[in-house]
Amino acid sequence: DKCFENQTLHNHDELLYIDLCQAMNTGDIGCVEALFLPWIHMFKATGKHKYASQMSRFLMNLQFNYPVALSNIVRMNLLCNLTGKPFAFCAVDWVVECNNLYTKVSELYRNCHVMMENAFHLQHCTIQHAAPDMTKTIQKLAARIKQKNPHTKKEG
Repeated sequence: DKCFENQTLHNHDELLYIDLCQAMNTGDIGCVEALFLPWIHMFKATGKHKYASQMSRFLMNLQFNYPVALSNIVRMNLLCNLTGKPFAFCAVDWVVECNNLYTKVSELYRNCHVMMENAFHLQHCTIQHAAPDMTKTIQKLAARIKQKNPHTKKEG
């Protein structure tokens, strides 16, 4: 039955996607790496040859060409968890894209402020502030460093 066969293949592909999402969310980089190969085949089968070739090259370098120490460093830095909560890992490129978005939104927000200041002939009241006075902060930091003494070697 063609309908059953197609549904079975569809379920298989969806389960691969769910496995990848769960492995990434939990930070299981070994499982993520193991799931690269089926995704490479799916990308090739759907005509996404650039994705397939880049993933193949990355996987080959990671498993065979890079020194072991470098491979481990790459593996440990593919996913990050900024919140520290369980099941909150995400790919590093998502974090970079999110930072780019926030940078653009911040710039847009600042430009809106400037536009309103100019419209009401204000003298840059909302974006130009006095230089911060860091003396108290530096004094507290120096006292804390002196108290904790982090630059001396301690046993244990």
